Amino acid sequence: MRYRRPPIVEALVDIHVNFEGEAQIATEAAMAGEADQYSMRQPLIATSWRVSASATDVVPAAQSLIGFRHDDKEAGRVALVRINGFTFSQHQPYPTNGWADWTVEARRLWQKYANAFSGAIVTRIAVRYINRIVLLADARYEDHFLIGPRIPAELGDYKNFLLRTELNVGSGIGATVLLTHGELVPEDGESGRAFLLDLDISSLASDRIASSSVWERLDHLHSLVGPVFEGALSEHTKRIFR
Repeated sequence: MRYRRPPIVEALVDIHVNFEGEAQIATEAAMAGEADQYSMRQPLIATSWRVSASATDVVPAAQSLIGFRHDDKEAGRVALVRINGFTFSQHQPYPTNGWADWTVEARRLWQKYANAFSGAIVTRIAVRYINRIVLLADARYEDHFLIGPRIPAELGDYKNFLLRTELNVGSGIGATVLLTHGELVPEDGESGRAFLLDLDISSLASDRIASSSVWERLDHLHSLVGPVFEGALSEHTKRIFR
């Protein structure tokens, strides 16, 4: 179901690749000509750590540049172009037509990435939706969520919680849902209770980077997001977003 006021704070696609070649040149080529739109550019640094001989200290041993983060602040878009993968995320404002809208840009940049990293193999794909659900301060948790903690009354109420669950879904492609759910600290201006519902749906892959099956599989993973989201919430909560 499509909602008029979805609680999405970030939606993203994440594609891991195995690449051998001139990785630094490829990360530059993947976003060539995009500086005007993606005006903010930050390096992504990987750090390896070394344990001292006495095993009492852990110190950084080496750092290496693995790619760049490119931000389009106006449109709420972020592209992470790395030597081991590509991530595109859509922040608020979330587009009216959802997936069909924001993935147009994701696909465009992915094609540039695939051209720059020709010969690479895609090893993992994922679709992720991070939701922040804000309820009234006196809302009863059990009235809004069909998942989460169930505490016997004699033990009192919980103070906070974090739930992490892996689910097998999507017959045929071996998809896995990593569901993370918990209560959040209210942000400035929020008078109620805030909850995280983070859905990360992934599948292992072995496709060539230029293969059209990469986005076909991502489309299929996206089709699994709705049923999991709907299944976690009560009808009372869904009415908030309609």
